[in-house]
Amino acid sequence: MTVFTVVIPARLASSRLERKVLADLGGKPMVVRVAERAAQSKAKQILVATDAVEIESVCQAAGFNVLMTRDKLFRERTSFLGAEAARFIN
Repeated sequence: MTVFTVVIPARLASSRLERKVLADLGGKPMVVRVAERAAQSKAKQILVATDAVEIESVCQAAGFNVLMTRDKLFRERTSFLGAEAARFIN
């Protein structure tokens, strides 16, 4: 069996729908729905990477691990997220 980690980038800034990761989808924030689906993949761990305390609180309340990223780096280029997240993956 392949061992893997899922990193879900989640930020409040969005060009078309602001705060979409916190949008209610059937009674739960979208980011929680995404993390729940990722958990069904049998990944070793699920990390929600964000620079927003509000997203951190929602995800932790739902039982998911959160990686707080350096906000400026995350906003400037989402692709840097992978490099930053890699430092925390076991």
